[in-house]
Amino acid sequence: MIRPILLAVLIAIATAVPRAEAGSISLGWTPHTADQSAGVEAALLAYSIARTVKNRAELRQNGTGLRAAIRQSGRGNRVLIDQRGTGHTGSIAQSGNGNYFALFQRGDDAEADIHQWGGQLGLMLQYGW
Repeated sequence: MIRPILLAVLIAIATAVPRAEAGSISLGWTPHTADQSAGVEAALLAYSIARTVKNRAELRQNGTGLRAAIRQSGRGNRVLIDQRGTGHTGSIAQSGNGNYFALFQRGDDAEADIHQWGGQLGLMLQYGW
């Protein structure tokens, strides 16, 4: 249910801005309670299992001119970067233990640089134009 609504919002925003005025929109969320953290952790873990991810990092790219970097130190860190489109740049650096982050980039030329320092959870959805 959330996915179709999010897609509709991103498409509406992207079509409302003339192509000459390129930009991007990012929706980020960080949990603030133990229950929210457990929910994000469970969702990212379920996604990892569904995608048969056995390592701590996954990178998926479909498009041209895509750049991604993942740096991890510590234990129990998981990261996903999923890029589709053209010209995206995404980097996630994790240090310490128990970090979880998922970055989804769509459209053109979205940029993200994420840093986590232990026990942090997050999710970012980006659409660039």
